Amino acid sequence: MRKKLLSTAAAITIAMLATSAQASVNITGVSIRGIGTNYVWDTEKKLNNTVFIAQNIGTVTSNYNNVSQPISIPLLPGDAAFAILGDGQPFGSKAEASTSYLITVLLSNGQSIGGVYNSLLDDDATGGFSGTTVQTVNGFEYSLSSFDWHRSTGRGSNTVGPNHVGPGGDTHDYSGQFAISVVGVPEPATWIMMLAGFGLVGGGLRARSRVRMRVTYS
Repeated sequence: MRKKLLSTAAAITIAMLATSAQASVNITGVSIRGIGTNYVWDTEKKLNNTVFIAQNIGTVTSNYNNVSQPISIPLLPGDAAFAILGDGQPFGSKAEASTSYLITVLLSNGQSIGGVYNSLLDDDATGGFSGTTVQTVNGFEYSLSSFDWHRSTGRGSNTVGPNHVGPGGDTHDYSGQFAISVVGVPEPATWIMMLAGFGLVGGGLRARSRVRMRVTYS
């Protein structure tokens, strides 16, 4: 009986966690800005200012806006990594637009998460990434777990052009990545229900124990 009660409590807990937290948020925009400069790459911009996003899922690569189309990328529980590309700025140069870049990821509920990449700190334990923000939506925490953005200067660095993925525009383009972590967090009401459920189970076990003792020593 005790095992049955505990199994029931565990099943109820899992069910409440599953129903109270349902990931239903999409990425609707990504913006990268050179801190202290006017250089910006954005999924909403066109021509040479587009940031292009791709994701490898198993052996399949999804290019979400390879011709500058609008994006709506579902975020599921767990970690999701994305590759990013952008045209070279300032044009006709190999120099970085800035030593630090700010990324802002727009979510479909109107909130955003972001972080900073500092190329001068790229070799430390953080990989140059810092300052992430966290948003909680429908019982899930969304946060940026990594980000980097740098200019390529070697062979094959001409990867994107105006409004498309492929050679064109500047010959020294940007590449990088960002990753988002989605973690379920029970809401306060869920915790209250869980504690109340375990309290009822505990009360039942104590009552059963008292009954056993009366029978044993009668």
